Amino acid sequence: MCTGFLCLLAFLYVTKSQSTEDRNSVDSSATSEEVRLLTDILQSHDSYKKLARPVRNVSDTLIVHFGISLVQILDFDEKNQLLTVLIWKRMQWVDELIPHWNPQDYGGADQIVIPHDSIWTPDIVLYQNAGEPKLGKYSSHLVVSPAGTINWVPPVKYHVSCSLKMHDFPFDIQTCKLTFGSWTHDQKRLNPVFYEDKQKIILDEYIENSEWKMIDNYGIRNVWKDSCCENNYTALTFVIQLKRKVTLHINLILIPTVLLSVMSVFIFWIPPSRPDRTGIGLSLFSAFLLLLILVVNSSPATDDAKLGQYYIVIILMVCAGIMISVVSINIIQLTRNMPKCIEKVFVQVLANILFLTKNKKNRKPINDNLVQNSLTEQNSKDQTGQLVPAPQTEEEIQSSNSEKWKIFALVLDRIFFVIFCVALVLSFCFIFPKPLQLFAL
Repeated sequence: MCTGFLCLLAFLYVTKSQSTEDRNSVDSSATSEEVRLLTDILQSHDSYKKLARPVRNVSDTLIVHFGISLVQILDFDEKNQLLTVLIWKRMQWVDELIPHWNPQDYGGADQIVIPHDSIWTPDIVLYQNAGEPKLGKYSSHLVVSPAGTINWVPPVKYHVSCSLKMHDFPFDIQTCKLTFGSWTHDQKRLNPVFYEDKQKIILDEYIENSEWKMIDNYGIRNVWKDSCCENNYTALTFVIQLKRKVTLHINLILIPTVLLSVMSVFIFWIPPSRPDRTGIGLSLFSAFLLLLILVVNSSPATDDAKLGQYYIVIILMVCAGIMISVVSINIIQLTRNMPKCIEKVFVQVLANILFLTKNKKNRKPINDNLVQNSLTEQNSKDQTGQLVPAPQTEEEIQSSNSEKWKIFALVLDRIFFVIFCVALVLSFCFIFPKPLQLFAL
C-alpha cells in the first residue's frame, strides 16, 4: 500500500511540472513576440536620425492632430498674472518610416509601447509658457499601431502667462489663451490640426475649481507669416473664459465695505456736542484703508479697478465728514451775533423744513393774565405811557446766540447727511455693475 501511495505522489509531481513548463513556454512565446516587434521597430529607426521628420519625401507635409484635455486649474496667481493648469496633450501622427506589421505575425500584438526618446516626436510647445513644463511620470510612453499611427498623451503642468483685466473685480471675467505650435517647423513641414476635429478643450477629466468657473472655451487655428521666413507658420489657440465665484469676496470685502459706508454717513447724526464723533470717523478711515490694502495685495497693479475707485470715493467722503464734524464742534461754541442772512436761511427756513425747531403745537398754553402781569413787572413805561421791553442781559444774549449756532450746526449736519447719502448711492450704482449681476454667481 505504501508503494501505491508513493506512485500517486510521483504522478502528481510530474503532472504539475509539465503544466508549469507549458505555461512558462506560452508566456515566453508571448514575451518574445513583443520583444521581437519592439526590436524590429527600433532597428528600423537606426537608419535615420531622430531629428528628421518621419516622411518619405522631404516635400511632404507631416500632419499632427493636436488637442488638450484640461484636468484641473491648480492656481491663478493674479499678482503675477500666472495661470497654473494640469493638462493632457493629445497628439497623433503617422510615422511613415515605422514598418507596418501584421498582428498575426507577432502573436496578435495590435499595438506596441515605446519610449518617446526612441523615435521622432513633434516639437509642439506652449508659446505662453512662463516656466519649465513639468512632465508626468509616464509622459515618455508612445502607443504605436500596426499602420504606423502614433498616439502620445503626456500629462503636463504649465504656468501660463495670462493678461488680467481687473476693471470689474470681483465680478470679473478673465480670458486666457493657450497657443500651441511647432517651435522650429513651418506649415509646409509640420501642419497641426485639431484632434478629432474638436475645436475646443476636452473636459472629460476636468475637476471644477473652487474659485473660478469655466463659462466658455473654444479653439482657433492661426496662420501667420514671420518676417524671418518665407513660409507660413501654424498654431492652435485654445481660449478659456473664467468667471470668478464671488461668494467669498462678497462676505469678506463687499459686505464690510457697504456696512462701513453706511456708518460713515450716520456720523452726521451724532450730536455736534459729542467730540468723539471725529474719533469714529478716524476709525472708519482706518478700516477702509485696511480693506484697500487687502484688495491691492490680492490683485495685480492696475489703475482702473472699480473697487479701488469706490474705496477712494468713500475715503474722501469720510475725510470730508471728519472736517465737517470739526467745523460743527467749533460752531456750537460760538456766542456772537449771527448774521441776519444766515439766521433767516438756516435758522428760520431750513430748520423748519428739516424739523429741527420745536413744534408750537406741543407748547403748553400760557395764561394771558400771567403774561400781562409779567410784562408789567419787567417792563417800564416811556413818556407816552407805552411799555418798553427791559434790556436783555449779556448772559441772555449769549445764550440766545448759542442756541442759534447750535441749530445752524444741526442744519449743516442734516444737509451734508442728505448730500452724502445721494453721493453714496450714485457712486455705488456708477462703479459697481447692475444689482442683478451681484447674484449671478
